[in-house]
This record gives sequence, structure tokens and C-alpha cells, in this order.
Amino acid sequence: YTEKKQAFFTLEPIIPFNAYLPAPKHTNQLTIETMLTEYPNDHLYWSPTTYSDPYTVTSTNFLFDDVVLSSSDPWFNESHLQIPPELAEKLAPLATQITQTQTTSYSKLKAIESYLQTNYTYDLNYTRSPPDMDPVEWFLFHEKRGVCVNFNSAFVLLARSIGLPARLVVGYAINPQSEHQTVNQRQAHAWSESPFKEIGWIRF
Repeated sequence: YTEKKQAFFTLEPIIPFNAYLPAPKHTNQLTIETMLTEYPNDHLYWSPTTYSDPYTVTSTNFLFDDVVLSSSDPWFNESHLQIPPELAEKLAPLATQITQTQTTSYSKLKAIESYLQTNYTYDLNYTRSPPDMDPVEWFLFHEKRGVCVNFNSAFVLLARSIGLPARLVVGYAINPQSEHQTVNQRQAHAWSESPFKEIGWIRF
């Protein structure tokens, strides 16, 4: 990596939570007065009970440069390659066209990222897919407008259609410059990540 930064957070729920706890990707320690199930490979923490007390998190943010990522191999897990066969048949030709001049897994993922940024429009007033069509197919080939979930679902499935592991992640977009802030549902966000050996999940 080229840089790493340590961070410390205290999170206080405004309303009771259950299920997954909001936490940074590279969490080193999470302290809460409830039993948790940890999924270390996915950087996830799950609570079987409702919680409302504050909890603390320490984390490390790693920044990797393109040279390191371009020389790294993906970490393959079958669950991060799943895609309906009929959808893969429709998406693979487009993904192959987008990535045909790229030689590394990372550069192929960056090409998909760039293609979506360049050829599609972020629009809160987009038209949702008809009931008889997959939402990703509708977004890519027909509507070409959408929000974060549309863009990143398309990224994940385009990557998977050509054998590159990826996942959709949901959470909250916060202000990194603000020491104290209230985060609400309007800040809900989705993004894409792909795993690399000895590096972990990289965001796209």
C-alpha cells in the first residue's frame, strides 16, 4: 500500500438497530455490550439482538496505488461469482467489449467503472424496470439512468459475467471532514468492491 490511516469512532444509534452494525471496512476492534457474530473475510458484524447503546470502533484505512493493484490477482470465492446464467449470456458480450484491450483483472474492473461513469446518467427520477425484465438489464440496455444501486449492481454483474469476483455493498456516505455528525437514511449509499489476494476488498 502507499498509505494507511488510523481512525477511531464512537457510534450512537438514534433509534434501535438490529442485524448488521455500521462499521468501517478494515475494523480492528469493535466494542459493544452485546454478543456479535463476526465475518472477518467480509468485514461484517452481526447482532442477533436489538441494540441502542453507543459502541466504539477502531479501524485502518489502506490506500493502494494502481501499480500494486495491477500486479495483484483476484481472490476467488464462488459466492462472489454467482450470476443467473440467462443474465450472464446478455451481459458477458458487453463486459468483454468494454475490457477487450485490458490485460489485468484490475484494469478490466477500472474499464467497467469508467464505462458506467461515461455512458450512464445519475438521475433520481429514473424509470424503474418493468416487472418482466431484470433491473440490471433494464438499466444497461434501455433506461441508462439510475442511482447508486443501479450503477453498482451493474458493475458487479458485468464483472461476474466475465469471471471477475465482485460484491455490492450498502452503507452510509458520511462527511469525512466532520468530527461530529448525525447520519440519517438520506445518506444511505451503495458501492462495489472486488477482492484481491493479500490486499482484501478494493472499492470501485
